[in-house]
Amino acid sequence: MNTLQQVWNGGFGIFSPRPVSPLNKVSPCLLLILYMLIFRNTWPLWTGAGLAIVLALFLYRLPMLMAGPQDIALPDLEGQSHPLSEYIGKGKWTFVNIWGPRCPPCQEELPELVQFHDDHKDADAIVLGIALDYPSFGKPDAEEVAAFVEDYLVGYPVLLGYPDMMEAFEAGPLAGMPTTLAYTPKGELVAVQTGMITREIIENFMRDYLQGR
Repeated sequence: MNTLQQVWNGGFGIFSPRPVSPLNKVSPCLLLILYMLIFRNTWPLWTGAGLAIVLALFLYRLPMLMAGPQDIALPDLEGQSHPLSEYIGKGKWTFVNIWGPRCPPCQEELPELVQFHDDHKDADAIVLGIALDYPSFGKPDAEEVAAFVEDYLVGYPVLLGYPDMMEAFEAGPLAGMPTTLAYTPKGELVAVQTGMITREIIENFMRDYLQGR
């Protein structure tokens, strides 16, 4: 069985570490402080292009610093909007599964996710489904998704996604379906899996992640 070490080395078919943009690691406040230290003896430069660039970076990054992926709101199958903070960071693992009703591997892994959610929802983990159209990755058909959810007896919450939502998740571009994002009980995105997963993989990942902390 794959171990957490293999997971974090990006093993094929297993949870991989989340991609992080270098810009996400740099605080605009730090950039501003560095600029002040470098040009502290050249005050006229504060009115020049350098300050404008730093301020532009600050304003660009400010919304991302103030609002994380959990603040995205998506509609459910009845059209009611739900912020992801309703599900993520509530003291349980949250596995966000991005899928499409006409996606064959999504259909194949679904019973595993349903069983995992039913067995863990009252203890330590839940599944949250976010539907997109397949294969376009575009806006899903709500009626098609609702019929699929009913046919497959999906008991976990299912929301309707939109094409560019992966940018808001800060999880990199959507490379395929299904894709599953792993959030810790504190709401930290720690792994991304493109491709099918099983209940066993998820449970082993949870166990090995906690043992490795």
